[in-house]
This record gives sequence, structure tokens and C-alpha cells, in this order.
Amino acid sequence: MENEHKQKVAMATEVGKLLPETKEKVYFYSEVIEAEKTLIEEYTKRQSSFFVSTIQKAKDRVEIIRLKNGLIQKERVYKNYLERKDKYEGWLDEMSIEVENNLEETISRAREIPYGVNPRLQDGINKFESLMDKNTLQDKVEFYLFIKQEILNNDKFNKRRK
Repeated sequence: MENEHKQKVAMATEVGKLLPETKEKVYFYSEVIEAEKTLIEEYTKRQSSFFVSTIQKAKDRVEIIRLKNGLIQKERVYKNYLERKDKYEGWLDEMSIEVENNLEETISRAREIPYGVNPRLQDGINKFESLMDKNTLQDKVEFYLFIKQEILNNDKFNKRRK
């Protein structure tokens, strides 16, 4: 159970750091890819125009090839970011189910730990509850994992004292 919890905490840390950037990258690459596809279409249309010189058509053809090559690379990067985004959001969805089912019970159990034993935990619970309307899903998951860790620590170290 402790190993599983450590893995969840590590994943929460990773998600917290990388999900916002990943979402930005997915949006950025989708926009760039779409714009470059439009540019390729316009260059291709211009290839059949009688008003464009053969030299310009050759330059346009080179530009089309360069853009297509760049698109291949960008689509790979986009796919990687999209997979990462889906992984992080999927993990958050799974954790949200656990949090929704167990948060109140876990907070109640954490409240049983006296303030003198763990003031940080009690202060954290009070702060979390005061911001309940503003907490995001990610905040709830991170808080849930925090109090679970504090409960595990309390159980582990209280056994040694007895």
C-alpha cells in the first residue's frame, strides 16, 4: 500500500508540473500543423496559375517539400504530447473517482490525529476546507494524497512509540 501511495504521489507531482505545459504544447502544435497545411494548399493552388513564373513555381515547390517534411516532424511531436496529455488526464480522472469516494472519510480519519501530534496536517485541512469552492480537481487529488501520506506516517510512527 505504501509503494502504491508513493507511485500516486510521484504521478501527481509529474502531472502537476507537466500537464499545463503539455496542454499548451498540444494546442500550439495543432495550430501550427493546421496553418502549415493551409499554406501547403495555397502553394499547391498557385502551382497551376498561369500568372506565376516558372522560377517562382520551382521555389514554391521547394517550399512545399520543406513544409511537408517539417509537418512530419511536428505531427510526431504533436502525437507524443497528445498521448502524454491523455495519460495525465486519464490518471486525474481515475484519481478523481477515488477522491470523490474517499475524501470525506479520509479527512475524518485525519482529523482524529491530534493537533499537537501533527499541526501541519490540521492546518492543511482547515486551509483546504476554507478554499473548497476554489479547489481544482488537481488540488483535490494532491490534498487527498497529502492527507493519506500523513495518515500513513502517523500509523507507522505511532506503532513504534507504543
